[in-house]
Amino acid sequence: MLEYDDIDEHERQYSPSSIVPDAAELIGRYRSGSAAVRSARAFETVAYGPDMEQYVDIFWGASSRAHVFIHGGYWQELSGASSSFLAPSFCERGTSYVGVGYRLAPRASVEEILADIDLALRVIRQRVVSERGDCQIVLSGSSAGAHLAAMTARSHRLAGLVLISGIYDIVPLIRTYVNDALSLDHDRAARLSPLRLPPPATTNPTVIAFGELETDAFKQQSEAFASHWNLPPPLEIAGRNHFDVVHDLADVSTILGRAALAMEDHGV
Repeated sequence: MLEYDDIDEHERQYSPSSIVPDAAELIGRYRSGSAAVRSARAFETVAYGPDMEQYVDIFWGASSRAHVFIHGGYWQELSGASSSFLAPSFCERGTSYVGVGYRLAPRASVEEILADIDLALRVIRQRVVSERGDCQIVLSGSSAGAHLAAMTARSHRLAGLVLISGIYDIVPLIRTYVNDALSLDHDRAARLSPLRLPPPATTNPTVIAFGELETDAFKQQSEAFASHWNLPPPLEIAGRNHFDVVHDLADVSTILGRAALAMEDHGV
């Protein structure tokens, strides 16, 4: 069930923090961890547009592999810089890690944000090719970032796609607080929902995952999207919630981290 008749229950289901009492602390860990990494490691910031939020941060690895991560925040919070905490594990195995910044709502529409991600990915590929001679990209995203990654992957060939705690039908958000910043109507939301669009003719190797401690709506969104794209069932990560499951992406001792690593190793 992606829609709930009771408005309070509907809001709760689409508010990941409703069942995570320490959500603010966990988000704070993104920022503090990223600040520590950025002070300790060299990285290159590449602008892909004139806006201060249109940038990517590249933490260079030794190979032509790149892991590109799109942050969440319901299209209106966080930043590319706040995802730098994931970089060290990728760099240490030779994979460049790239955190993507993009314009946020309400200053930018979801359509404009998608245009940012598309352009950023093209610029990343060009930059890695110029530096390494080739480029094999695994694209990942968390929450709203998973939505952006799924939409973007429809028109890009990738070594792999990792979608974490995503939302793939954004029509239900019209009835929530989230739409205060997005100003979506039904038709626009439907056009922007990968769960409502035909699956791509060729699907990139894809892993879908969510935390065990998520709301039913987020779990059902992932399950419905996996079925829609004819993919294996999502990975349910034990003991993880909407905000801390992303840490497993950079930890190869976890099932999610191993899945990301396998995509890097095989490429396309």
